[in-house]
Amino acid sequence: MQQLVLKESRIELIGRVLREPEDFTAWAESFCHNNNLSVQDIYLGADRFQLNFTYTGLDFVLFSESLCESSWIEGFHQSAKEKLDELYLHLAKDTLVHNEHM
Repeated sequence: MQQLVLKESRIELIGRVLREPEDFTAWAESFCHNNNLSVQDIYLGADRFQLNFTYTGLDFVLFSESLCESSWIEGFHQSAKEKLDELYLHLAKDTLVHNEHM
């Protein structure tokens, strides 16, 4: 189980850093399927993986960096950034959560 932390401009995923492209791809597809999100694109770089997905018609990006061992979600456009709280609550239903936004 992973922990989510809501910060002002992002949702951090604590305990979720995958180093192999195949592992990230499989996890990203499962993450979207299990949370009723739509996969748009998956980009695999040497140190950074990126999952573009939609939630309620808005575009979000999940980044995972192996060098700094961190993963986080950001809204792609301003309208999505304004809905981070809503996405956080949607994802939080099955995870440990911590809200630093307040």
